[in-house]
Amino acid sequence: MSSDIDQATTRYHRLQDTTREIQRDLDNGLKPLVSSAVDGMNTLGRSIVDLYNVPDPSSTSATALIAKCKGQGQVVGRRFDDLHQKGQDLLRRAGNVSDNALVRLVVPNGDILTC
Repeated sequence: MSSDIDQATTRYHRLQDTTREIQRDLDNGLKPLVSSAVDGMNTLGRSIVDLYNVPDPSSTSATALIAKCKGQGQVVGRRFDDLHQKGQDLLRRAGNVSDNALVRLVVPNGDILTC
């Protein structure tokens, strides 16, 4: 019985460490990506407003702003792609942790039962 308690305590501490690591990744990995993507959207929005306010749509300044908006739009798209990928990775890791914890609770020796 004592060995079972020791094993459960060890598994619990490993689970805690893993969840702390995921939390750290959320704080250090996801939040900066969100901030970068939103900053890019704000920059693109300002450029679109500048383009809207150009008096002569056929001017070289309008053409330059269009090119600038296209470039900024591509940057924003890549930032959101990165954010999406990182979010999926973190969700997958969190799902694996919860699955493993459930299996260990239901099947104390860690064997996976198949039906």
